[in-house]
Amino acid sequence: MGNLRRSFFFLVIGIPIAALVFSLGCAGVSSQPSPPQTPVAITEVKTVAGKWEGLLKRVPPARQDDWVEVTIQETGSDTGIGEFASYRTAGVFGGKRPLKLTDGKLTSEGERGTATFTLYESSSGLELRLHADMKDGLKYNASLSRSTK
Repeated sequence: MGNLRRSFFFLVIGIPIAALVFSLGCAGVSSQPSPPQTPVAITEVKTVAGKWEGLLKRVPPARQDDWVEVTIQETGSDTGIGEFASYRTAGVFGGKRPLKLTDGKLTSEGERGTATFTLYESSSGLELRLHADMKDGLKYNASLSRSTK
C-alpha cells in the first residue's frame, strides 16, 4: 500500500510541480524581445513603393499561414496600385487593387473587404503591416519587410 500512496502522491503533486519548474526554466531561455517600433505616417505613396513580403496570418487561424508578396506602385503622391500574390499549397491567389493615402496609411477597398497598410520603424528597419477585414468575417494580418528579390 505504501508504494501505491507514493505513486499517487507523485502523480497528483510531483508532475504538476515538475511541469511548473520546466515551464519557468524555458521562459528564461526565450529569444530577445523585438526592438520597439514606432508608427510612421506615410506622406507619399513613393515612400512605400516597391516589393514587400512576409507571412500572412488568418484570424481565426488556418491550419497553415500563407506567404504573401505585395508590390506597391505609385500612380500619384496619394494614390497607387497594390498587387499581391499569396502562395498556398493549393496554388497562388492574387489580385490588384487601387490604393489611397488616408491619414498616413494606405487603404484599399474592394468587393471582398478592406485593407490597411501601416508603416513602422525600428532599429532593425522599416516594416509595413497589413490588416485586412473581409466581408465574410475573416481577418488577415501580415508584417511585411522589403523584398530582397
